[in-house]
Amino acid sequence: MVSAMPVIQDSSLASFFLTVMRQARTHFSQEADSAQSGAALIEALDQACARARERGYEQAEVGAALFAIVAWIDEAAMTSPWPGAGHWRLTPLQRHYFATTRAGSEFYQRLQALPENATQVREVYGLVLVAGFQGEYAARAPGEFESWRVQLLEQIRHEQGMPGFAAGQALFPQSGTGQATPPRPAGRLTGRPSGYTVTLLLAPLLLVLVLYLYLDHSLANLASALLMDH
Repeated sequence: MVSAMPVIQDSSLASFFLTVMRQARTHFSQEADSAQSGAALIEALDQACARARERGYEQAEVGAALFAIVAWIDEAAMTSPWPGAGHWRLTPLQRHYFATTRAGSEFYQRLQALPENATQVREVYGLVLVAGFQGEYAARAPGEFESWRVQLLEQIRHEQGMPGFAAGQALFPQSGTGQATPPRPAGRLTGRPSGYTVTLLLAPLLLVLVLYLYLDHSLANLASALLMDH
């Protein structure tokens, strides 16, 4: 079970894995060697997990988040049009880390089994779903997946105490410089860079709202790139 021990909250748990996700996208969009890509991503994932533990996250939390990231990487590797897709199916990262080949269904089982206090881990699952992971829902009606994803993101919004949006409320209020800036929920840590650029044409409105609210603003470019690549 994921524990909720105090952590040094200057970095969200999701922040430690975003660079790895971007690295994976790069590998799968090039003529990369499957074995070399796998080794590089394992090294990057191990480093990300180590950094998260150094910042105070417990092993159970890090392991739960790692499963979501690995499931996303494997699905991206096996469905992207790159030469290593076939070989990746034989040696997925989920087998390396979790001795399974059923991450597509276990992803949702693990997510539903998270305790109420595992908001940081749930954020990682939400990020993965926004970045394109579907798992077993890929074979279901699109509306069913979208409903499930929106429900999760709304749960995260509620757990973080983020305000809802009234009809007609401006998504990006104009700042004094004339540039759009995202709304900041009450009680968030300050001192982080702002300026969140997300592709509105590629993401449903609610997903964009939640991304602006619950992801660390310093992760803007990486999260936006993941959305644009999908």
